[in-house]
Amino acid sequence: MNETKAEQLERLRLSLAVARAQKDNRLLKQARAAKSHTGVHDEVDVLHASQKAEGLRAKLAQLREGEKREAGQLCYGLPPEWRSGSSSSSSHSNAPGEWSGCWQAGTEVCYTTSLGGERLEVTHSQRPVRLQVYARPFAHGGLRQTFYAKDEHGGRFVLKRELHESSRLKRRLAVLHADAEVAALSQAAAEAFCAAVRQPGTVKYLTASIVVLDAAADCPGKKAVFLKEPWLDTNGTRWVKFTRNDGHIFPEGVEPAAAPVQAFTHFSLSFLRRHMGCEGMVLDAQASRGAEGGAGFEGWH
Repeated sequence: MNETKAEQLERLRLSLAVARAQKDNRLLKQARAAKSHTGVHDEVDVLHASQKAEGLRAKLAQLREGEKREAGQLCYGLPPEWRSGSSSSSSHSNAPGEWSGCWQAGTEVCYTTSLGGERLEVTHSQRPVRLQVYARPFAHGGLRQTFYAKDEHGGRFVLKRELHESSRLKRRLAVLHADAEVAALSQAAAEAFCAAVRQPGTVKYLTASIVVLDAAADCPGKKAVFLKEPWLDTNGTRWVKFTRNDGHIFPEGVEPAAAPVQAFTHFSLSFLRRHMGCEGMVLDAQASRGAEGGAGFEGWH
């Protein structure tokens, strides 16, 4: 049968309408599927976020409980003989229950720097050491706890021990080895800065070494590993912090008296770039400042 012109146009119109309807239906199914899929993912994301928040709350509660326990174990203030103003050579008397009952023998690793041409080299040497360590830490942070210590010659020190240390001695040594090397490099930068400005002692950086002491069974491998630094007597001085590890400058850091420390920070960038071939800068500037404005600089990045 031959179709008239009108019939052909009507069939074409209906075909187009069906095609549009099929397309709309397909798009509707896709939208519903996407909505259902998104909804499932939203529910999963909410569940994961809820579980993560719950885990963080539990961890925070655990940390707070740990802080309470630590606070009960910390000693506050100096050992009695250090507070009395007695000379270091006579500080062999024990505070009952505070100093450990015996002297601990071990090995100390000391770090020094030298310029071989333009290259700054760090070398280390070992020597025997005997220390008596305070039974309780006097402070702890997010990574370490800190103890008072003294040697048989009356020297006074601070020992820093990792809170979450590895059970493997080599790994514990590697962590502190990096810190001690950086301290040696920072000390070399401080000495170079003082020489450059022709003002000896303007900035002083604490030396650091590693000590490995024979310890009780509760220490991994029966070895206690510490970062050892000289104890700074801050009596009559003020301890201030100039900069943070990320370079943020505290209010004390913009005072005129802090100008040498800020100058040293910038100097260290040039010094380490020239002699180490790296983009390094000494930050986290802290100091014990006396009435005359002197500073014993401590801190590194």
